[in-house]
Amino acid sequence: MSLFMNKNQIFLVTTREDVVLFCTEVLHKFATVHSFCCLDCVTYNADGFIIFDACREPETLYFLSQAHKYKCHFIIFISPLLNEDIQRKLRLFTSYCFSSITLTITQNSFKSFARRFFSQCHEGSDAYNSFAGENQLIIKNETINGLFAGVSPEIQHFRNMIRAVSMVDSPVFLLGETGSGKSSAALLIHNLSFRKNGPFIKVPLSEFASSISESTLFGKTEGAFTDATRDIGYFKQADHGSLFLDEVGTFKFADQQKLLRFGDEKAFTPVGSSKPLRIDTRIILATNANIREMLHKGTMRLDFFHRFNTNVLVIPPLRDRPDDIPYIAKQYLKNNKINKFLSPMALERLSEFTWTGNIRELNNCMERSVRNCSNERIEPDDLDFGYIP
Repeated sequence: MSLFMNKNQIFLVTTREDVVLFCTEVLHKFATVHSFCCLDCVTYNADGFIIFDACREPETLYFLSQAHKYKCHFIIFISPLLNEDIQRKLRLFTSYCFSSITLTITQNSFKSFARRFFSQCHEGSDAYNSFAGENQLIIKNETINGLFAGVSPEIQHFRNMIRAVSMVDSPVFLLGETGSGKSSAALLIHNLSFRKNGPFIKVPLSEFASSISESTLFGKTEGAFTDATRDIGYFKQADHGSLFLDEVGTFKFADQQKLLRFGDEKAFTPVGSSKPLRIDTRIILATNANIREMLHKGTMRLDFFHRFNTNVLVIPPLRDRPDDIPYIAKQYLKNNKINKFLSPMALERLSEFTWTGNIRELNNCMERSVRNCSNERIEPDDLDFGYIP
């Protein structure tokens, strides 16, 4: 019953009398049913469910252009009578447009669905999950703090792993291609953990052209060498927090030894001191390099990898989950509070593009496209994919 606490109205948009009669008879016990012949009859600020019967192409095309304006939860019935291109665009658009759960039925089972779905909602059951695997497509989009949007099994698994490793305190090794969101994932793990109120210190290892000095990592005492001033170093800064070693694939072989003692003893000795310091910090590492290849070539120590590979998380590239692209594009607009939306054709263009730079490249494209678009609706001609070498 909780699903209907603030959503006790059903707006039925259909031109079929048999559907109106059936739904009015079956659904009136669950919510007030209003039947309309077109979407324009439903006010934009209406709260509840809109059941849209996409049985004819003109109404469906109009729905695609207007549905983003409504605050209701949508249940979409895709009639097999619609041509395949319209069906495909409708699935693509609905999967993007509605942040709430969207249910798409691909078989002509509207009546039986309506009775079972709302009965289970009324009883407090998880009606959406119970319909999975019955010739129906259940789309559940979610994020963690506005990050890693999508519905693919790959990104769902990754979100679950983020939550899981945030509950423990052992090292995390993040693997992912350029632009896949490794830094965002590291910060997310920190913010979801019990260390969230402590410091999050990022060490950009790729910025050190030569070997990183021990004093940079572990600090130094005043007078440790000529003109030396006191510096507590990255590790001490991360005490009671998290230390993020970004692009550890560029970490020199000799420097890896410097971390092994800390991994064993949770202690280090600043340069110029003889007294070890013990601190409480969590190590998070990330790289876009091929770990297997580095181990084979000897550019990464095997003992270094085994010391910090307690939790290995792989961020899936966008090319392996194109269905998530619409969600990521929408999340960009939402996170940046941009009052625009993508047309179905623009959405299709984004989904067909090969994002070698992953989420970073997609977000850059969205930023340029928003800049180019003077209207509320972003069209294919507004999309700016940038310089493509």
